[in-house]
Amino acid sequence: MKKRMRWRVLVAVGMLYTAQFIPFSFANMALPIILRREGFSATDIGLLQLASLPYIFKFLWAPLIDRFQIGRQRYKSWIVALSIIHVLGIGALAFTDPIGNTPALFGALLVAGLAVSTQDVAVDAFVISTMRAEERTLGSTFQNVGLYGGAIVGGFGFLYLYDYIGWTAALLIQAGLFALPLCTLFLVPEPESPTEARKVDWTSAFRFITQERMMGWLAVLADLR
Repeated sequence: MKKRMRWRVLVAVGMLYTAQFIPFSFANMALPIILRREGFSATDIGLLQLASLPYIFKFLWAPLIDRFQIGRQRYKSWIVALSIIHVLGIGALAFTDPIGNTPALFGALLVAGLAVSTQDVAVDAFVISTMRAEERTLGSTFQNVGLYGGAIVGGFGFLYLYDYIGWTAALLIQAGLFALPLCTLFLVPEPESPTEARKVDWTSAFRFITQERMMGWLAVLADLR
């Protein structure tokens, strides 16, 4: 029974991260190609990429996911609610002429990006709280498989559909493909949140950064080596 549950968790991890990367690869891979083909300038395409700013600044509101609970299950409720907002944003985008209405295109992309980037925080928290420490190495493998799968669906998949069935139908299908992996949430129960959590202050953050070997890893992350 435990083995079966373990595989349910791993499948859920892979599918959730597949959903995560579909909209990201669409906005950053497929959409610029389409707009360039339709005659958009490189400057206009670059400005539309500002709709991805929520991915950079999500750390500012990420603590709200832990602090506030909007349903019976802390992280699942956030994931579902934000997914609905994202799908509505993509639905609005599907019926927006990407050529003739640039402000509406940017607005729909911004709403969709804000929802899915915040959902990413809830997915990370759900995965960490669900997986045991010894499972996380294998879990990261499933995460990466999911990310590359999402890149294929949101990038190549959308471009393929766009050529054959057009903008609106391709985006509606993409919205459905984004929502489909969320069904795996029903396979895995969410652990109860602890009644008390250890508070993180600047002192503990400084101790974490200055611990042995951490500076080497920070150099790698900063691409200084």
